[in-house]
Amino acid sequence: TGTVFVPRVMHNRATSQYVMWFENYITGGGSAGEYSAAVSNSAAGPWTLVRDRQPSPSAAKHSANFTCGGSQGDFDVLVDDDGRAYIVNTYYSWFCIEELTPDYLGGTGRTTRVTAMDPKIKGHPDGDEAPTLFKRQGLYYLTYASGCCGCKGGSVTWQHTSRSPLGPWTVDGVLLT
Repeated sequence: TGTVFVPRVMHNRATSQYVMWFENYITGGGSAGEYSAAVSNSAAGPWTLVRDRQPSPSAAKHSANFTCGGSQGDFDVLVDDDGRAYIVNTYYSWFCIEELTPDYLGGTGRTTRVTAMDPKIKGHPDGDEAPTLFKRQGLYYLTYASGCCGCKGGSVTWQHTSRSPLGPWTVDGVLLT
């Protein structure tokens, strides 16, 4: 029992399965969530857990870990036109984009890091969250909000663009303030 947070579902054409990634907070398991993955033959389920956060550290080998570090907070996934999938994880002062394995159930080790912008602005908190990774008209976009979502007056939304999911990424600036 616990909390499922930020679920993302994608269809894998190569395996004909749906893959769902989610952050998994176990009741009584501390405050840190970890990513879990499940598969199904239908977007509506039923789902079978493939990688699951376990309540004991000795069972953590079943949790998803990525090249840039262990499971973190917010994330997003993108399935590109060629069928390759990517996950973007937030590490609060930077983001990691990693190509997923062909079955979409783990990381390949092919990564890029994108520096978050809020720590560079005087008076802003050290951290960013809620990344979104998408492609439009041949250009890849990474958008995210400042780590000050609970601040009076709201937060800032940043945008980066690239010709490849693995970069290099260019800061385009602020979308909303």
